[in-house]
Amino acid sequence: MNEQAAGAVYGYDIKTKAVKFSLRSTEDQSKFGLGLSYNPEKNLLAVGAPARNYGLYMYHAGAVFVYDLGSSNLTFANPKSILYSGDRGARFGKRVFWANSEDLIVSAPSYTTYNTVGVSNEQGMVYYFSRVDGLNG
Repeated sequence: MNEQAAGAVYGYDIKTKAVKFSLRSTEDQSKFGLGLSYNPEKNLLAVGAPARNYGLYMYHAGAVFVYDLGSSNLTFANPKSILYSGDRGARFGKRVFWANSEDLIVSAPSYTTYNTVGVSNEQGMVYYFSRVDGLNG
């Protein structure tokens, strides 16, 4: 593995200081783990990867991976769901926040409306996802 800035998230047992889980991205430059939010009611972890690419035309679009921390198959490649913005360069997932047990707020600070004339670049966008627990990855 020669990935740079791929990112990782490690969960620790506070009492024993032992690693409970590790989620290590295999996606070069994705910055997986830059945004994090834990949902204690559903035992879900939302992890932002704001520099994740989708081919040549979706450079730094970003994504948010939602993991069930109670899963017996807790790996980077096995999220409960993945959320996308679909906007090139948006850096979707830089910040994530559970608004309540099912709703997730995600920032895309570099979002730009490409078809708007006379508007400065990088206006930014905030996304509100309802009932994230019901999505499938």
